[in-house]
Amino acid sequence: MYGEYVKNFDKAMDLLDTMLEKCQPFREIIQEIQKKEMCGSLSLQHHMLEPVQRVPRYQLLLKDYVKKLPQDSPDRSDAEKSLEIIFEAANRSNAAIAELEKQQKMWDVYEMLGGEEDIVDPSNELLKEGPILKVSVRSSSTAERHLFLVKEVNDVETPHCFLVSGKQRSLQLQARSQEEMEAWIQAIQESIVLSERKIDTFKAASLGPASPGHHVSQ
Repeated sequence: MYGEYVKNFDKAMDLLDTMLEKCQPFREIIQEIQKKEMCGSLSLQHHMLEPVQRVPRYQLLLKDYVKKLPQDSPDRSDAEKSLEIIFEAANRSNAAIAELEKQQKMWDVYEMLGGEEDIVDPSNELLKEGPILKVSVRSSSTAERHLFLVKEVNDVETPHCFLVSGKQRSLQLQARSQEEMEAWIQAIQESIVLSERKIDTFKAASLGPASPGHHVSQ
C-alpha cells in the first residue's frame, strides 16, 4: 500500500494542482478545509507529502535508537523488529519509484520514436541512451545518431529479440537463445561505452593542453 502511494504521489500532486487551478468550487472547498484548526495551518499538499517523508524519517530515528540501546535492554528485540519492518517498507517504496521511472523512460522513448515500435512493457527497460557515430562501410564517412538500446521487443512469434533504435531508423535483432540475446546486449553496451570514451579522448586531444589559469573538462 505504501509503495503504491509513493509511486503515484507525483501523479496525484499534478492532478491536484490542475484541479486547484481549473476548478474554482474545488479550490474554494480545499481552502476552506485548510483554514480549520485540525489542519494546523498546513496545505493539503503538505499533508499529502507527510506519508512519503515519514518512513525514511522513522527509519533514521529507529536506526539511531537501536544503535544507542544497551544490548541487554528489554526493548531491543521489539526495536530491531520495528526497524526491519520500516526497512522493508522503504525498500518497497524505492523499488516502486524505480519501476515507475523505468516505465516513464520507456514512454519517453516510445513517443520520441513516433509510437512506431511497441516497446512499452513492464518487463522491458531502457538499457542505454546517447549519441553515437554511424560509420559508412563504403565511404568511411560518419553521421551522428541518437541510439536507444532496449532490453527486448514484444513479439511472441520471434522470441529472444532486442531492438536497437535511433531517431531515423530501428534495427530488430533475434538471437538463438535468451543467454545469447543477453550476451549481445552486453557486447553492444560495452561497444557504445568504448566508442564514447574514444570520442571524449579525441575531443580532449584536439583541444590541446590547457593554458595556465584555465581548466578543460570533458
